Amino acid sequence: MTGFGAPGGPLPPEATITYSDAGAGSSAATLITQPEMFMGATASNVPSTAVQSSLGLTQPVGLYLSAVPADSPAGQAGLQSGDDIVQINGDAVTTDRGTFWSVYNKLAAGDPITLGVRRGQADVTLSLTKTDQPETLNDTSGVVYTGSGWGWRNSATGGGGSYLNDIWATQHIGDTWSLTFNGTGIDIISETNTDEGNVDVTLDGKDYGTVSFVTSSRVYQSKVLSISGLSPGVHTITGTMESGQYMIVDAFTIYPFAA
Repeated sequence: MTGFGAPGGPLPPEATITYSDAGAGSSAATLITQPEMFMGATASNVPSTAVQSSLGLTQPVGLYLSAVPADSPAGQAGLQSGDDIVQINGDAVTTDRGTFWSVYNKLAAGDPITLGVRRGQADVTLSLTKTDQPETLNDTSGVVYTGSGWGWRNSATGGGGSYLNDIWATQHIGDTWSLTFNGTGIDIISETNTDEGNVDVTLDGKDYGTVSFVTSSRVYQSKVLSISGLSPGVHTITGTMESGQYMIVDAFTIYPFAA
């Protein structure tokens, strides 16, 4: 069997996100990277002490862009592979990339964005506008996890087959996830199986109902809930584990207001 744990089994070992020796003969240290997408660019935390040093950073701060296709919205705005976003609209992006997403996710399509970027060992300022196209946010992109059971899993520890090959998972009833976004609709994407259960969903603090994540066999990147027709603006959606052996968070697709 491939993918997440067998029904009734424990969670696989958690991927520990700390610097560690890269291996014998290596002078660098690597960091387990948590991938996400930003306006068509592949982003993550700063992936190694070597990259951190090349950027002249004393701490691995920022949203690091490992690949920026020239024809992506990010590339067309002037961002380049190897850029590290250290500021958004005047707010610092720390080692917690939630400091980036908490600002970005509240912006409406077309809103102006000013980015402070570390490029090599130079500081660059770029101005762009937020895309008006639907965006898929990974489970790391501004999602807030509450409760003691959460763990992040990459492709080696149970996240394979999911969006960007990673998930967040818990086995604790009552644990919650929450995402604040700007748009008129949202899709919740998750892994479903017989060992999943029900999730109580609230939207803007009001009960939205209970959603079943149960299927007769394992399904990756399943759209478990689609909400549309929201008033344009900022909304917050929250899920609470109500039953089952696992609750898994994979990704969310946000639909912006189309003027």
